[in-house]
Amino acid sequence: MDPAGKETFTDCDPEALAALPDHLTLCGELTRLASLLTNLRFSSLHVRLGILPQLASTFSLYYAAASGDGGSHGSLPEVSPYRDFIDANIPVLSQNPSLFWQQALNQPDSSPVCRQAQGLLGKDGTFPLPSEKVPEDFRLVEWTNKPQVVSGTEGKVMTTPTVPLCVSISPAGRTAVVGTSEGSLHILDLDSGQEVRSLASGCDGISDCVFLDESTLCATSFNGKIEVWSLADGCRLLLIDGHGDRITGCALSPDGKHLATCSWDQTVKVWVVVTGKLNVALTNPHPLNCVTFHPEGQLLATGSWDRTVKIWNWVRASIVSVLNGHPASVRAVTFAPSGEFLASASLLGEVRLWSTASGLAVAGYQAHRGPVTALRFLADGRYLLTTGEDHQVRIWSGTLGRACGQYITDQTSAALCVSVSRNGVLMAVGYHSNQVKIFQLETGALTVECEVPQVPVRCLQWLDGEELLVSGSDDNVLRVWRVQGFGASCEHRCWGHTRPPVSFSHSQQFLASASDDFTVLLWTLAELVDREGCADVTPACVLRGHCNSVTCCSFSPDGLRLVTSSKDKSLLFWDLTTLPVHISLSLLSCHQDWITGCTWAPRYVASCSNDGTVRLWDPNNGECIRELKGHTSTVSGVSIMADLVLSVSGTGDLVVWKESGAAVTTIHAHPRRINHLAAFNKPGSAVQAEREQGELPETLTVVTASDDGSVRIWQPLQADEVSTLTGHSAPVSSAAVRDRVPFFLTVGADRTVRQWDVPPGKGLEDPSCHRGAVTALCWSPSGTFLVSGSQSGELKVWSSGIALHSIQAHMNCISAVSFFSENDFAVGSYDKSVSIWTLRPQRQMHSVRMCLQSSFTLDWPVYCLSMLRLQEHLLVGDLLGNLTIWAPEGRHWTVLEGGFYHYPFSRVIERSDGSLLTVLGPRRTTLMALKQPDNPALEEEKEPEQLTVCFSVSMIPWSDSGEKVNTLVWLTVVKESVTSPGGARSMLCADSQGTLWCSAWDPTTIQTEGSYIQQYGELSNWTRKQVHSDRVTAVTETNELIVTTSYDQSVRLWDRVSLKQVGLFTCQAPVLCLEANPVSPGVGVCGDSSGNVYFLRWNSRPAKG
Repeated sequence: MDPAGKETFTDCDPEALAALPDHLTLCGELTRLASLLTNLRFSSLHVRLGILPQLASTFSLYYAAASGDGGSHGSLPEVSPYRDFIDANIPVLSQNPSLFWQQALNQPDSSPVCRQAQGLLGKDGTFPLPSEKVPEDFRLVEWTNKPQVVSGTEGKVMTTPTVPLCVSISPAGRTAVVGTSEGSLHILDLDSGQEVRSLASGCDGISDCVFLDESTLCATSFNGKIEVWSLADGCRLLLIDGHGDRITGCALSPDGKHLATCSWDQTVKVWVVVTGKLNVALTNPHPLNCVTFHPEGQLLATGSWDRTVKIWNWVRASIVSVLNGHPASVRAVTFAPSGEFLASASLLGEVRLWSTASGLAVAGYQAHRGPVTALRFLADGRYLLTTGEDHQVRIWSGTLGRACGQYITDQTSAALCVSVSRNGVLMAVGYHSNQVKIFQLETGALTVECEVPQVPVRCLQWLDGEELLVSGSDDNVLRVWRVQGFGASCEHRCWGHTRPPVSFSHSQQFLASASDDFTVLLWTLAELVDREGCADVTPACVLRGHCNSVTCCSFSPDGLRLVTSSKDKSLLFWDLTTLPVHISLSLLSCHQDWITGCTWAPRYVASCSNDGTVRLWDPNNGECIRELKGHTSTVSGVSIMADLVLSVSGTGDLVVWKESGAAVTTIHAHPRRINHLAAFNKPGSAVQAEREQGELPETLTVVTASDDGSVRIWQPLQADEVSTLTGHSAPVSSAAVRDRVPFFLTVGADRTVRQWDVPPGKGLEDPSCHRGAVTALCWSPSGTFLVSGSQSGELKVWSSGIALHSIQAHMNCISAVSFFSENDFAVGSYDKSVSIWTLRPQRQMHSVRMCLQSSFTLDWPVYCLSMLRLQEHLLVGDLLGNLTIWAPEGRHWTVLEGGFYHYPFSRVIERSDGSLLTVLGPRRTTLMALKQPDNPALEEEKEPEQLTVCFSVSMIPWSDSGEKVNTLVWLTVVKESVTSPGGARSMLCADSQGTLWCSAWDPTTIQTEGSYIQQYGELSNWTRKQVHSDRVTAVTETNELIVTTSYDQSVRLWDRVSLKQVGLFTCQAPVLCLEANPVSPGVGVCGDSSGNVYFLRWNSRPAKG
């Protein structure tokens, strides 16, 4: 086993290694076995020999023997950290054995695995053994901000001899069965992770399986057969020729009495479990992929090749509804535990949620890149689990409602009201502590504070774009504020109420104010928007009719009628077409308690009340169209957007219904009462305002103001991604969950069965992780600070690997970040805007905050931006292909010059001579050199100058034969280098198939388009290297190294001269961006699609193999 006797295992016999664990166990030498399992060299030996599954089995054997030992051997070494390390890294180490020591060092510093690896490494950075089969001069990458706690999300990892296709958990959660592509069934004990029994099915492959009870299993096959097995003795109890083609899914009814199967033979069949007899066969016009039971048992849902989901009443053998909307074949369906919603997933990775009662789609989102293979609700519907062929296991919120941002000030006062400007740029908030604060909605930056006397502000209303704001406060006065830049001044004071105004509504002619003094006042807008002085304004009309406080008012869409609500439980409809204004319709005692709010939609009026209901009314005859019940306490506000009714309550809930009465979602938005809500469609969206029929309004955004002092932004029709679980190294085939079992299982084509813990209730967010993919990184010029941006529009600032501050900078993906001084930087976003920020260090040494300075908007989403240091201007490229240069003028930015180039720019590089080297892309990569004017003018009357094109050349990778390949391959990275050996410049390119292209050139000879074409048009001028197995996303370099990142989740180091791989680091998800520190090129940062930011150091001395 270890001839040298030094625990180096250099000449170990593989056969002796395989037999050793059993011998030690039989001899009772568990202490010796434990010492081997806690020796990293012993584990490394298994990695080198490619027998990691055997090592996993040895751990399971040890635990089984130790649990039955009864403590006769005294205290045994702690083996768990080593087992967890091996289990978590089997997929990585199976493909890259040389990563063993790198992965060991990536463990938390307190882990015995990391401590032992650090002790075994020599002072010069060499590996523990000369025989380690790693490349010569291989370098270790130091992960400086690695987590210091081991994640407890993933549990056991079990292996199967063949590819598993399905998995099921027994009712008690102690046993699992895995069905494989070769027709075998493997019974696993989930406590020990050991295989208890293997059953050889007579079928050619197991397509699905389900436990009928704790000891009985049903399995379906590729050849249409159904088998029932007794797990106690391994006997087959029943064999049924169920279908004429492949069975694609099976499901057990909630009462356990019936089994449903579906098949490519275009039928779904329901069987009696006890007898195995067919109960009913339902025919579908197209092959079926999946089937599931409704929690009440009488309904079935199926997914089909024809892109539809059907809900069947199998008892009556009838179709209840057909759900259309998926763009591809439906691969998975599942009902929520409540039965209110049905989730379905397609071949293209889209998940949709449907209302079971109405058959209407309530939401949809992209869950995976490629087919979704499994869909399961977890934790009584709190989460939705999805698995896909993209190797990902993802957990989403089980109900709709994504939190997009929160606005909290230093004050703890209650937020009483909120109003969003018409174009969705500014948001005004009124507080109980006599304040009106105006925020930029996209960034969350506080821009204006209005000084109000020491009284609460109960209502707000924007009047004229973003310039005029009306406030109503407890001193009974309405104030009209003119907002300009970062300041506000009071234009008018409006007197007339004898008690506080509590609600506003406006039409094209009037502003209506409702008050506790039982009246509603109408104010002429023309007088309110008058710019002359701070004059007092008197009301145009007083409406009296209520016998208690008026709580709300709302104009009809045409402005000719007004509805008012009151604590007298009545709704009054006022006709404004003739004078004097009169009541055209009155609904007395139309609620059982105070009416707290009302709003007017094109077809109906909605009201809400302290009686906990929302009611819809016909404004012409006063008929109650519908009553919506769903709140458990008082309803404090209501709003209508399109065909959706939104309401908020005293318990902090936000509830969304379809106008048909179908429930969409309930969001616990605040821990305390919600006082007000405002709903609007998110501005700057690339989605057109007028949507095609059947498409979901995903841009719907709701702002809520609460007694807890916060204002929060929600997208109620989008799901919130809770986590992405990585571990599988191949497509994930299936998943299994079980009620009241605190874990779930997934199986994949990597021949592993993985056990994961169900997430607990949502707690605090990880400050070191972004919400959504990391899409932009940029260092400050000194390398002290790093700013990262994400797909969710979130910005974080870092120093020394620590996240110092986070802010919701934009409402859409951040596409680029660029510093133009040590503390100032620009941010570009897909929301068509660029924002300018400054870093303000706090008194504490390791604290800094980001403060918004200014912003400007474009006509199209921002694709890239770069600071031009020679002129201190900002270069911005948009999605349409416009390239513009902006210059600062105080707090504003002005366009100096630009051009339109038909394709978006993926990168812009400023060269030493001031010219711009630009890359058009992403799939049509053209290299273009642009010349800037020597002295650009800032005259207002002057048209922006055009950038001069010096040359333009197409950059297309070649095949081995030298011919240009098809457009399915495109360049993803083009980088001009000036740090090549000998001082020569070079061009580094990388493509979508993982290839790196290098070409050296003489800058004195390549200045024209012809010379570029001559240089880059010949295959012989390029050095080609396959560096990744998937798309290369970034390339950076030092004097000695080229560093590349890829969708294959790796960061790879290459020797600059020989292009030999000298280092490898794996991330938890596809790596999207990489930036080297400008002062210390051996330090870099990368970000992945799961929101992780990795601070890496790769300038350590190479290991000498």
